[in-house]
Amino acid sequence: MSHMTSLLPRLLSSSVLAFVLATPATAQTVTEWSAENRVALRFHVNDAALQRLLPPGWTSAPSTAPANRGANLTVTFIERQLVLDGQGKQYRAGASRYIALV
Repeated sequence: MSHMTSLLPRLLSSSVLAFVLATPATAQTVTEWSAENRVALRFHVNDAALQRLLPPGWTSAPSTAPANRGANLTVTFIERQLVLDGQGKQYRAGASRYIALV
C-alpha cells in the first residue's frame, strides 16, 4: 500500500506535465499560393452617403487604428503576379488585378 501511495503522486505529476508540455497537432493543406502586391487607400467619406450604399441593417464601422483613425472606406488594389497550386505547379498564367472596397 505504501508503494502505491508514493507511486500515485509521481504518476499524476508525470501525466500533468506531459499534458502541459504537449503541443497540439496542427495540419495545413496548401491549396493555392500566390505572389502579389497590395495597396490599400483609406478614406473618410460622408457617413450619410456611405449608408445609402450599404445593404439594409448594415452600418459603417470607422477605423480606430492610429494610422487611419476615422476612415470608413478602404479601397484595396491587388495585383497577383504568380499563382501556384498545392503541388507548386503554376495554376494561372499572367497577372490578375482586383479592386476590393471595404
